[in-house]
Amino acid sequence: MSEYTKEELEQMLMEKHEEEIQQEELEFTSSNWYKLRQDLGGVRKSSDYEMISHLTTGSFKTPIARVHKSEAQNKQFIETFYYWNETRDDVIVARANTSSSYTTGSYGESYTTPTLQILGTRVKDLTIPQG
Repeated sequence: MSEYTKEELEQMLMEKHEEEIQQEELEFTSSNWYKLRQDLGGVRKSSDYEMISHLTTGSFKTPIARVHKSEAQNKQFIETFYYWNETRDDVIVARANTSSSYTTGSYGESYTTPTLQILGTRVKDLTIPQG
């Protein structure tokens, strides 16, 4: 087994660490999520940026989806929201947004008006523990 000085071992460790950081960065910047966020950011910064919000009717006015679009970039992104209905005594008292998904397309491409996405129902516990 070769013998290394402390400085050589530290240098090798730093080089290996740097390689791992570069690899992680490469994997991240080539991911679909990163590319989507970059494209969406470009559309939002565009001079002709449009955003259309789809909301439910009634007292909650829950956001169903947002359409982000730019004709100059010929892109549109449909951001659809997912909720849990929260109930108290079997009455919906709130909706909790848990996640969202994106659909992409060209600017002029038509899309079906999104519908409210409910993942399920859960009881809203408003008890406050004492102690």
